[in-house]
Formats: sequence, structure tokens, C-alpha cells
Amino acid sequence: MGRVLADGGGRLRQAQLIGRGVQDLAGELDLAVRRMHGLVDDIDAMTGEVDKMVQAIEDVSFRTNLLALNAAVEAARAGEKGAGFAVVADEVRQLAQITNRSAREIRAVVKRGRGQSESGVLESQALQKMIAGLEAHLRNLSNETDTIASTLDEGEVALRRLTGRMASFGEAAERHEAPLSRRARA
Repeated sequence: MGRVLADGGGRLRQAQLIGRGVQDLAGELDLAVRRMHGLVDDIDAMTGEVDKMVQAIEDVSFRTNLLALNAAVEAARAGEKGAGFAVVADEVRQLAQITNRSAREIRAVVKRGRGQSESGVLESQALQKMIAGLEAHLRNLSNETDTIASTLDEGEVALRRLTGRMASFGEAAERHEAPLSRRARA
């Protein structure tokens, strides 16, 4: 019986070590998720900066387009003398339109990136909640295994005491049996 208790206690201690190892891994996973959350925040900040740059490009493109239109009007007023200038104004207007289209495409990519970034933040927050729940369950499991280990240790100590007392009773019975046996023979 004592061997069974000792074996059970040893296995329980092994389970405690495994549980603590899993707790440590959950803690490391939580730290990794927090780092990932920080990286996603950094990406979100960068997309905000890119968005501002795109806005500046769109503003320059708009103004360039207006200047090209004004130049085309002035070239038309100049008549034949402004014909060469009209060609340049048209090229500038086309470049402004191309720049504006590219800026809109960049804005769309940034918007998708920001959406993905926000999804990443939400996913990492959900993962952190799951990890916190896992850590809580592991702490409860650890507390329960500690309680069971303590109970097994107490049972082992009680069994040793009982075994010691039974041995004492056996010795006392042998001591008293010898005189009684002699009297019974006499």
C-alpha cells in the first residue's frame, strides 16, 4: 500500500512538472502575442503615414492638373504661337492624371492593409484572451495537483505511523504470549 502511495505521489509530481512546463509555454506564447500586437500597431501607424503621403501626392496632382488646364487655355489664347506650349500643357495634364490614378490605387492598397492590420489586432486580442483562460485553467490544475500531492504525502506518513504501531503491537503480543504459553504448559 505504501509503495502504491509513493508511486502515485511520484507520478503526480511528474504531472505537476509537466503542468508547470505548459504554464511556462503559455506565458511565452502570451509574450509572443503581445509582441505581435505591437508590430501590428507599428504597421498601422506606418499605413497612416503612407496615407498622409498619398494625400499630399493627390493634392500636388490636383494642382498640377489645374495648372495644365490654365496653361492650355493660355496656349489657346496665344493662337499659333502657343501651339508648342499647348502640347507641353497636355503632357503635364496627362502626367497629373496618371499620378492621381496611382495615388488612388496606393490609397486602396493602404486601406486594405489597414483593414488587415485591424483584423490582426482583433485576432491577437482574442488569442490573448484564450491564453489567459488557458493560464487560469493551468493554475487551477496546478493547485489541485498540489492538493492531491499533499494529501498523498499525508497518507504515506499516516501509513508509516500505522505500520510502525502495528509492528509495536506485534512485538508486544509476542512478549506477552511467551509468559502465557509457559503458564498454559505448566
